Amino acid sequence: MEKFTPYISIGSRVRKSPYFESTKRCGAKAFSIYNHMYMPTLYTSVVDEYWSMVNDVVMIDVGVERQIEIKGPDAHKLVQFITPRDVSNCDLGKCYYILLTGEDGGIINDAVLLRLSEDQFWVSPGDGDVLLWIQGIAINSGMDVEIFEPDVSPLQMGGPKSPHVMRELFGDLAIDLGYYRAEQTEVNGIPLVLGRTGWSGEISYELYLQDGTRGNELWELVEKAGEKYNIKPAAPQLIRSIEGGILSYASDISRQDNPYTIGLDRLVNLDSEDDFIGKEALKKIGLKPLELEARDGLALINGSNVLTALAAIILYDAKKWMKLHDIAAAMTLEALMANMKPYDKRIHQLRGFTGSQIVANNLNKLTEESEILFSGGKKVQDAYSMRSTPQVAGTLRDSINYAANQVEIELNGVGDNPIFLTEEKDVLTGANFQGTPIALPMEMVGTGLSMVAVLSERRMNRLTNPALSVGLPPFLAEKPGLHSGMMLSQYTADALIAETRILSHPAANQSIPAAADQEDFVSMGLTTSQKTKQILDNCYGVLAIEMMAAAQALDMRKKSMGVGTSIAHKIIRENIDYLDEDRPLYNDHNKMVDILKSERIIDEVESKLNIEL
Repeated sequence: MEKFTPYISIGSRVRKSPYFESTKRCGAKAFSIYNHMYMPTLYTSVVDEYWSMVNDVVMIDVGVERQIEIKGPDAHKLVQFITPRDVSNCDLGKCYYILLTGEDGGIINDAVLLRLSEDQFWVSPGDGDVLLWIQGIAINSGMDVEIFEPDVSPLQMGGPKSPHVMRELFGDLAIDLGYYRAEQTEVNGIPLVLGRTGWSGEISYELYLQDGTRGNELWELVEKAGEKYNIKPAAPQLIRSIEGGILSYASDISRQDNPYTIGLDRLVNLDSEDDFIGKEALKKIGLKPLELEARDGLALINGSNVLTALAAIILYDAKKWMKLHDIAAAMTLEALMANMKPYDKRIHQLRGFTGSQIVANNLNKLTEESEILFSGGKKVQDAYSMRSTPQVAGTLRDSINYAANQVEIELNGVGDNPIFLTEEKDVLTGANFQGTPIALPMEMVGTGLSMVAVLSERRMNRLTNPALSVGLPPFLAEKPGLHSGMMLSQYTADALIAETRILSHPAANQSIPAAADQEDFVSMGLTTSQKTKQILDNCYGVLAIEMMAAAQALDMRKKSMGVGTSIAHKIIRENIDYLDEDRPLYNDHNKMVDILKSERIIDEVESKLNIEL
């Protein structure tokens, strides 16, 4: 049989990207058609391009990823209407991965959403006529929006050396840019939006060129900046998408799929009050009948199973909270110009407790290179709420680890009664249903959380009390006496502390006999887990307020911050404005809690400092 060698004839009926001539110059051997445009699919070989991406850095013409601009007073409303994902928290400069669904819940396309201004968004879908679909929806919705394709053509950098190339072009902006963030900038007078959304499993950046006449000029600038990093042109890498578990429309997702069939139900928010296309269909699709198997009936009615499941979730979140605590504590210690001798690793090694050593190490790493902290004026000894932080918070870390070990044993153990030993053909009755092995450790965790929350509030108190704050104004107000500053925020923290102390009263020793005294001792563990969850929720509120106060105080110091604390401060200021004059702070409190729970602060601190808190 004669070998079939397909080729594409280049003509004027198919659009070319602004980088088309550069891709030809760099040896593009093959093209495909994507969004009615030529897309390079091969330069040297698939293997060579793969290793260039894995080891060095590649530049990829993804100008075929056409942007759809949604602009106008109802822009946000329309964006929410076309996707099942909740985009209410998509702030300026933020990017989201979204699905676009039809009336039947099926997937129309997937896309990256960028928010450029209050009433301006870009939707960057995969291959398909999504522009016409959105325009049709807009026309029939009566919303006040404009829908059009702007002059925007992305050029992607991918690979471990891509940050170096980006630093050559954009300086620290590229390094400081958070994942799934975008920022308007320029290079050599060429207007563009710099983004870090990524369409592969590599570290990657997108340069959204906003002047199609300067595509080849931008290509050459990037090419030159990347010479010493062995930059090479490449085509989009299917291998890396597979390795990274990244799905894309048409390749892995079809119109017959819905968010549940591809495991992306996390991108569906059926609880939102906002309507979106396919909402009712997805509600029905998301309901899956429960088919009971062996032991499932007991799992549904046995309280020990419920309290263990709830405990596992609480401990997972509590471990994240501990990381955030160390970041908040570091910010406050820095703002209070703390004496750092109590955090010397030798002190904690000599006593030997693991949690204490971890907390002390975190505080030192987070405050490295702080001009504020190492500028003199130290006390011989700071207050207990400051210098006891490793010992108190470290004990909670150890307690959480112990509780997690107990939960892991319970999750993998047999909690049935009776127990059927099928191979031995025997039946044993006992009390493996007893919840105390989980209830008692969770009491310890709840009490520990309330203790560390008190520690957080006491540190925050020192920031707001002019007698204790080492020169900071009363209540961190710009104009003390005229403005209240963060005085009322402390009230909120104190109210949460009061409730948390009440919830810390143990339930595990509150057994009440039942069932004619047959069940005359029970663990009360479900009550324990429920109140520990509420304690943790309150602790998030207290920590959020400490972190807001610390950020305010650090701004007032007007000196450079530590390598870790500066990252957290930057994220806070992206979302919460500096308090220059009084305003209602409950919105800031709630937003700060959302920031903490989003894990963005943890992720960026750990990533940029290359540590695990």
